[in-house]
Amino acid sequence: MHFITASRGGNDPHVQPVNDAHTNVGYIGSGNYVLSVGDKFEANMINSNTMRVLSGDGQINGYRFCIDDFEDVTIENGTPGMKRIDLVVVHVEISPSFVCQLKVIKGTETSDTPVAPSYIEGDLNNGDAVAEMPLYSVALTDVSVGTPEPLFKVLVPASEFRDSISHLK
Repeated sequence: MHFITASRGGNDPHVQPVNDAHTNVGYIGSGNYVLSVGDKFEANMINSNTMRVLSGDGQINGYRFCIDDFEDVTIENGTPGMKRIDLVVVHVEISPSFVCQLKVIKGTETSDTPVAPSYIEGDLNNGDAVAEMPLYSVALTDVSVGTPEPLFKVLVPASEFRDSISHLK
């Protein structure tokens, strides 16, 4: 047993990321969410290959991440006569060191109906060191890049949820 929010003395940090993640899971659940903060990771294509993801906060298995202003990712060119679906994901690693970044997972090109690529559905609270959360899918037809399609849920703040059910008895 040890304190989480009180110092144990010495140079050891008393709040570890896993402690914070467990608190978040206890409050809002272990799922992957975008929080109702900032621009909620709104995204758009700013040119034919660059997708801009705006500010927001989110969580993967309780581990919080954010973009303060914006981040750009590159969508590789398509091929004439082919179709593809790419995923833009939040990639989180908690071991051997902490990494959090946006990543594009390129789909497989086909002349038929494209399928979204797989991603790492890790559970950071159950021994996995890596997990990814899809934010957007981007469909490419020939060399044309489509509009980013959101794949996330925005968590409703408790005050809005409370207000939405306050008239029920």
